[in-house]
Amino acid sequence: MHGEGKICRVCGSLHYDYPWGEDGSCASFEICECCGTTFGYEDATIVAIKRKRKEWIDSGAQWREPQSKPEGWSLDDALRSIPDNYK
Repeated sequence: MHGEGKICRVCGSLHYDYPWGEDGSCASFEICECCGTTFGYEDATIVAIKRKRKEWIDSGAQWREPQSKPEGWSLDDALRSIPDNYK
């Protein structure tokens, strides 16, 4: 789980810390610098994850903190990195 546990369930961006803790069950309540999801609030259920993802993509999939966007970032690659159980 260690690699998957550092990926935002909504946008697929990789984080240095675990948005849902190392065990995947204790949300940090921090905000994703890519899609702006509040971990533990907007990604607490699969329905909420899909809703937030759709809203983010429909609004242009812009980075909340553009200065944090990795060089060569691709929306398609990011979405592919989302663990299957959160798609």
